[in-house]
Amino acid sequence: MKTKINKILSVFLVIVIAFSSVLPAYAGQDSRSKAYYNDIIAYNAGSKSVQSWIDTTLSKNAGSGCEWYILSLVQNEKVSGNRYNYSNFESALIDYTKRVKNINPSSKLRIALTLASIGSTNSFINDTMNTAIGKQGIMSYIFGLHMLNNGYKSNSHSKSSVTNTLTGMQLSDGGWPIMGSRSDIDVTAMAIQALAPQYHSNSSVKSAIDRALNYLSSNQQSNGTFTAVNGGNVVETCESTAQVILALASLKIDCVNDGRFIKNGNTLFDALSLFKSGNGFCHVQNGGVNNLANQQVLYTMVGYNRMNSLYLLDKARPNEVETNSENNANNGGSGQSNGSGGSNSNSHNSNGGSSNSGGSASNSQSSNGGVANQNANTSDSQTSNGDTALQAEENATDGTNQEELAIVNGESDTQELQDEANNNANKKANYKIWVILAICIVAIIVCVVLYFTKKGNKGNYLIVLGVSAISLY
Repeated sequence: MKTKINKILSVFLVIVIAFSSVLPAYAGQDSRSKAYYNDIIAYNAGSKSVQSWIDTTLSKNAGSGCEWYILSLVQNEKVSGNRYNYSNFESALIDYTKRVKNINPSSKLRIALTLASIGSTNSFINDTMNTAIGKQGIMSYIFGLHMLNNGYKSNSHSKSSVTNTLTGMQLSDGGWPIMGSRSDIDVTAMAIQALAPQYHSNSSVKSAIDRALNYLSSNQQSNGTFTAVNGGNVVETCESTAQVILALASLKIDCVNDGRFIKNGNTLFDALSLFKSGNGFCHVQNGGVNNLANQQVLYTMVGYNRMNSLYLLDKARPNEVETNSENNANNGGSGQSNGSGGSNSNSHNSNGGSSNSGGSASNSQSSNGGVANQNANTSDSQTSNGDTALQAEENATDGTNQEELAIVNGESDTQELQDEANNNANKKANYKIWVILAICIVAIIVCVVLYFTKKGNKGNYLIVLGVSAISLY
C-alpha cells in the first residue's frame, strides 16, 4: 500500500509541475500591459483605424519622434497578430532625411533603427552606421549597439568595441550618467536594454548589468516609482518607471514577480498606474497627458508583452542594406510607395530628436539622445528623458499644427480597442482561476485517496498541502 501512496504522490507532483511550467507564461505577467497598450493606441488614433493613423498623422510627422509609435506597432505584431503596411511612413521618413539638413547623430540612429524595424534597406541606414555611432555621447552608443545587435555593420565600430565603451562608462555605484559623474535612472535602464542580448554570453556585461540592477533596485521609491531630475528638482516620473520595466523585460525578468523591484507591496505596474489619466499617461503624477510618456509606456508594454528585448527587430534585413551614399527614397528596399513627405516639422522628442524653434542649433541633450534646438543661443544643458527637450517639443510648432505634432487627437470615439484590452485581461484572469481550481481539485482527490486507503496520516497530508501551496504561489 505504501508503494501505491508513493505512486499517487508522484503522479500528483507530475501534474503540479506540468501546471507550474504553463502558469508563468500566462498568469505571471501583469494583465494591465495589453490594456495600457490598447488605451494609448485608442487615445492617439482616435476614431481612425490604426492603418489610417499610420498613413496620415504618423506619416505627416515622420522625423518628429513619432518613430517610437511605429517601432511599437511593428514589434507588437507577433504578440497581437495584427499586420500593418508602413510603406507611406517609410517614404515620408526617408523624405525627411533628404529634406532636413544636419540631423544630429542620435536622431539619425533613432531613424535608422525605425527604418530597420520596418524592413527598409535604404542607404540612410548604412550611412548612419558609418557616421553616427559615438558622435553624440552615451545615447549614440546605446542606439548604435541596438543596431549592431541586429547584425548591421559599421566601418568604424564593432559590437565588441561599443560594448566595451559602454561598460567602461558605468559609474562606481552601478549606474550610467547622461554626462559627468551622476548616475541617471533612465540612462542606466537604457544601457541595460542595449547590453541585455549579451547578458548570458559575456561575463563582463553580466557583471555590469548585475551592478546596474542593484543600483536601480536601491533607488526605487517606496511607492514603486523611479525619479528623474525635472527643472532642477528630483521628481517621480512615468518615463523613468517605464524604462526600468523595459530593462527588466529585456532580461526576461517579469518585474511583478521580482522581489528586488517590489517596494512595500508596490510593483512597477502599480507605480505606472499612478501616472495614468484616462487612456493616456502623464509625465508626472496629476499632470496632463503627455506625448513622450505615452510613447515610452507604449513601447515598454510591447517589450513587456514580448518578455524579451524590444530592440531585437523582427523584420531586420542587415545583409540587404544598400551601401551607396545617396538617400534615394525610391530605393527604400521594402516596397514603399511615394507617400507624402508630410509637413515640414523639425521638432524632435527627447527620445533622440531635435526641436528647431526659431534659431540655430543648441545642444540640450535628453537622456534618449535628443537635441532641443531652441531660439538662437547655444546651450549644453542635458536632461533626463525630456525635461528641457520635452518642453521644447511641446512648445515647438515650426509650421506644423501643434496638436498634430503631439499626436494627440483626443479620446477615442470608439470602444473597440478598449474592449479588446478588457477581453484579454478577462481571459487571463479566467485562466488563472481555472489553474488554481485544477490544483485544488487534484489536491483534494489525493487527500481522499489517502483517506480511503487509510494512509491519510499527518505527514502525507502535510506533503500534499505543502506541494499545493508551493504550486499556487
